[in-house]
Amino acid sequence: MVKNYHKFPLAVIFLAYAIGIIFSRFIYLPLTIWIGLISFCLIFEFWILKRFRNIVFVIMFFLLGGMNYSIHTTFTKNHIINFTDFEIPIDIRAKVVRTQYRNDLSAELVLNDVRICTQECYNLDGKLILYIQECNATFMYGDQLEFSTIIYRPDKPDNPGQFNYRRYLSDKNIYAQAWIDKSTEINKHNIARFSLVRFANIVKVKILKIIDISTNATAAPIVKALITGSRGEISDLTELIFIDSGVIHILAVSGLHVGYVTLVFLLIFGFLRFPAKTKYFLTICALWFYAAMVQFKPSVVRAVTMASCILMGKILERPLNVYNALGFAALIQTLILPKQLFHVGFQLSFVAVFSIIYIYNRLQHLLPEKFKPYKITRKLIRYFYQLFLVSLSAQIGTLPLTIYYFNRVPVISVIANLFAIPIVGIIGALGFAQIILGSIWLGFSMAYGEILNILVYILKTIISYSANLSFAYFPIRQFSVITIILIYGLTFLLLNFDKRRFRVNFLILVLMLMNFNVWQKVINKPSMKVVFFDVGQGDAAYVEFPNGKNMLIDCGMRGFYRNYARDIITPYLEKEGIKKIDVLGISHPHNDHIGGAPYILENFSVRCIWETGITAESKVFREMHYIADSLNVPIVNPYAGDVFTFGDNTYLQILHPSQKYIKQSRPNFNNASTTFKLTYKKVDLLFTGDIEKEAEEYLILYNNYLDSEIIKVPHHGSSTSSTYSFIHYSSPQYGVISVGEKNKFGHPSKNTINKYKKVGCCIHRTDQMGALLIETDGNKIDVVDYRY
Repeated sequence: MVKNYHKFPLAVIFLAYAIGIIFSRFIYLPLTIWIGLISFCLIFEFWILKRFRNIVFVIMFFLLGGMNYSIHTTFTKNHIINFTDFEIPIDIRAKVVRTQYRNDLSAELVLNDVRICTQECYNLDGKLILYIQECNATFMYGDQLEFSTIIYRPDKPDNPGQFNYRRYLSDKNIYAQAWIDKSTEINKHNIARFSLVRFANIVKVKILKIIDISTNATAAPIVKALITGSRGEISDLTELIFIDSGVIHILAVSGLHVGYVTLVFLLIFGFLRFPAKTKYFLTICALWFYAAMVQFKPSVVRAVTMASCILMGKILERPLNVYNALGFAALIQTLILPKQLFHVGFQLSFVAVFSIIYIYNRLQHLLPEKFKPYKITRKLIRYFYQLFLVSLSAQIGTLPLTIYYFNRVPVISVIANLFAIPIVGIIGALGFAQIILGSIWLGFSMAYGEILNILVYILKTIISYSANLSFAYFPIRQFSVITIILIYGLTFLLLNFDKRRFRVNFLILVLMLMNFNVWQKVINKPSMKVVFFDVGQGDAAYVEFPNGKNMLIDCGMRGFYRNYARDIITPYLEKEGIKKIDVLGISHPHNDHIGGAPYILENFSVRCIWETGITAESKVFREMHYIADSLNVPIVNPYAGDVFTFGDNTYLQILHPSQKYIKQSRPNFNNASTTFKLTYKKVDLLFTGDIEKEAEEYLILYNNYLDSEIIKVPHHGSSTSSTYSFIHYSSPQYGVISVGEKNKFGHPSKNTINKYKKVGCCIHRTDQMGALLIETDGNKIDVVDYRY
C-alpha cells in the first residue's frame, strides 16, 4: 500500500484511514490511547529518516480513523440514548435537518439539537427520527419544532436474517425514534437567520410542486426521485420491480444525475459568456447547492466531490488522478461521519465507481482485438456496447456486496440497464429543462410533463417486464465477510490473468480454496438446526435436518399491517439460500399458525403439506388449500403412530392426534394440534402446537416416552395447558414460549412458567429474548438467542 503512496496518495491515505475505522469498530481502545499514539507518531515524524516518513504518515491516518470512530461512538451522559423508553410523554424541542414524505401522507423528520424537559431540561447529543402520521404540514431544514411524545430506542433484530434497523440508524448518528399522530400538536418556529441549506430546501419544495402540477400521479414519484432524490412517494410495488430487475440504483441520485446537472450548468454559464475558469468555479458552487438540495446523500456527495475535483483540476490546469479523486471523496465523507463506511449505500456507490474505472479498463485490455470498442465503426452500436461493458464492470464489482446484503444474484440487470440508463438520461435532461423553463412559464412545464409521462411509462414497462422474467435474479445463501474478501481477491487476479505473476497467484489461491473446501467437509460434522422465530402472538419454527432436508412448522400470523411469513420467516430463508420447503407442517388451522402459509406457498417450492385433516371455514384456510391445489402440492394427514425418517438417526414420530380422535371427538382446533417428537441421536424435541389439558391427558399415556431435552411449550404458555403430569413426563431442559409482547390474552401464565422452572427447565420467551437458534450434533446442544 505504501509503495503506491506517491502515485495515489489520497487513495492510500483513505485506505489506511478506513482500516483504522474498521479496527476501532471491532476492537475498543479508549480515546486517550488513540490520542497518545497519534502524538507519538507526530513526534516520531520529525526524528525518523526521510525514507520512512511516508510509512509513519500512513500509520498516522490509520490511527486518525480509529480515533474519529471512537469519538463518534463515545456517548456523554447527555446523549439521547440515555433518555429513551420513558413511560410518559416528555416535552421536546428540536431542529429539522432532513425530511422525507411518503405516498401514505406520513412523514419522516430527522431532528438535531434536541432539548427535552422533564423535571429538568437537557440539551442532548445525537439525532432523533420522528414519524408523523397524516402529515399535512410542510417542514423545512432549520424549522424549530415543539411537541410532546415518548422517545424510544430503535429495536434490535429479534430474528436471524432480520434487518438491523438500530444499527442502520446509528450509522447515521440517529439513536432514538418517536411517533406522533394528527391529534398531537406541533408548534413550528421558523429561523430568522439565512441558511444556504434551508434555501436549497425551499428551492426543492418549489421544484416538487412544478413536477406535481405538470406530470401525472404515476410519473411524478419517479421524476421526483430522479431530479431531487425524493423517493418517499414511490410505492412499494414500484420499488420492488426496480429491485428485482437490478436497476434500483437509477432511483438514487448519483454520478449519472450529477453528470447531467454539471452539463446543464456548464451550458448555462457558457451561454452567459463567463470566462472558462469562472464558469468552472460557478459550476462547483452550483453542484454543492444541488447536493444540499438532495440532503447531502452519500452517493451525491461522492459524485459532487469527484466532479468538483475534475473542475478544480481544469481551473488549476493540472491533470487529475481519478483514484485520488475517489479517495478524497471517501475521506471527506468519513471524516464527517466515520460510520458511513459501514452503510451499504456508501459501499455500493464507491465500489461501483471504482469498478467502472478499473474493471472497464481491464476488460478493454483483455478483450480480443476485434471486440475492442474502438473497432466498432457505427456510433450507436459502439455506444450501447460501451454501455454494456460499463454496466458489466459495475455488476462484477458490486456483485459480492449484493450477495452479502441482499442474498441474490442479479441476472437481467446488465441487459435492463442498457435500456433503462439511456431513458433515465433523457428523463433527467428533460426534467431539468422542465424545471428551468417551467419556472419562467408554466406552459413549458406542462409540455415537458407530457413527454415525461410517456418516457416514465416506457421505463416502467421495460423494468416491469425484466423483473417478471423467471431468471431475473436467483437467491443465494449469504456469504461470510472472509468469503467476500476472497471473491474480490480472485476477481482481481482473474482480471490481471494476462500477467504471469498474477496467473501463478490465481492458481495458488484456487488450489488453497479447493483444499479448504475438501477439509471443511471432512472436519464439519452433520448437525440438526432448529429456529424458533419471534412472530409475535403466534408460532413458527424451521428445522434443517442433518441430511439437508427441511421442515417449516407453522407460519405465524397474517394481519392487516403485517405478514410474519413475509417479514420474518422469508428474510431468514433467503439469507440461508433456501428455495424449497420439503415439509410445510400446520399444527392446526388458527390464523396465528396458518396465516403465513399462502405467502410461503406462493414464494417457495413446497413439496408437501402436513395438516390434521380438520376443516376450517376461515378465509386463510381456504386460500391455502386453493393455492396448494393450483400448484399440485400434496396434502398429507399424519396421525398418531406414524413415523418419518429424515436421514440416519433422525426420526419424527407423530404422538397426537389419532385418526379416531379426529373422527369421534369433534375436538376444538387447539386440542387437535399435531404433536410430534423429533429425535436426532440422543437429543429429543417435542412440538406441541396449542394443545391444552384435554390433549395432554392423552399424551401422558406415553409416560416417559415424552422425555425430551427441548419442548415448544403448549399454547403460548397459557394457564389451560402444561399440566403437572405432562411437564413431569416430558422433563425438558429448555422450554420455548412463542408469545407476543403485551398480548391481550395475558400469555404466558406465571403459574405455567413456575411449573417448568420447578423441574429445572430454562425458559426462553420470544417476546423478551427474540428468536432462538438450537443446533445439535445429536449429543450436545448449542443455544443462541438473537436479541443482543
